[in-house]
Amino acid sequence: MNRGFYQGVASMATYGRRLESLANNLANVNTTGYKGTQSATRSFAVPYAADGRQQLKTTTLIDLSQGELRRTENTFDLALYGPGFFAVESPQGEALTRGGSFRVDAAGVLQTPEGYPVAWDSSSGTIDGTGEAVSIGGDGSVRQGNREIGKLRLVDYTAPDRLRQMDAGYFYAPNNLEEATFTGEVHQGALEASNVSAFTELVEMIQLQRSFQSMSRMIANVKETYDRLARSR
Repeated sequence: MNRGFYQGVASMATYGRRLESLANNLANVNTTGYKGTQSATRSFAVPYAADGRQQLKTTTLIDLSQGELRRTENTFDLALYGPGFFAVESPQGEALTRGGSFRVDAAGVLQTPEGYPVAWDSSSGTIDGTGEAVSIGGDGSVRQGNREIGKLRLVDYTAPDRLRQMDAGYFYAPNNLEEATFTGEVHQGALEASNVSAFTELVEMIQLQRSFQSMSRMIANVKETYDRLARSR
């Protein structure tokens, strides 16, 4: 296969994956606590390829930079400033989130909008939805009036870049990922905005679309050249 043709196809595949990532970022620009993804592409020689062909490999990286904290004054809206995550109990096991838009159900369970119970450090605490005011400290400790309810499970990891991002802004940690000391701070009555800039993503999407179109025209030209050579034989 022509080396330029091969490189063109590989480049288009890379552009396609990055466009998917950009589209997902734009779809979640208003998702509380969402962390955008970025793509890194490197090239390496294809083993045993006599023509010196280069292979492109694209890796998707999670941007864990801090999002803006926005005040809501809602008791169960919680934002994290600094590294770390809230732990919640999803059907697939423990999940992690920066989206702290929580609520209390009729049984007094603090939960996510999807209905996942928020995890506690030891036994699960219950909150009286019609009782005294609830205060949540920077370390995740929860009190209702003079009653100490417990402490939310707040986690961080030694290599957070290895976390896997799932739907709705949730993360899952591989089994062998080591936990680190949580050093962030909980802010009650606030939410962390997505760290995605819609303007930046749109500009990059336009640039990628132009590159994709240019590469498509180049491949079409190479194909046309092959067709002419085949007809002349």
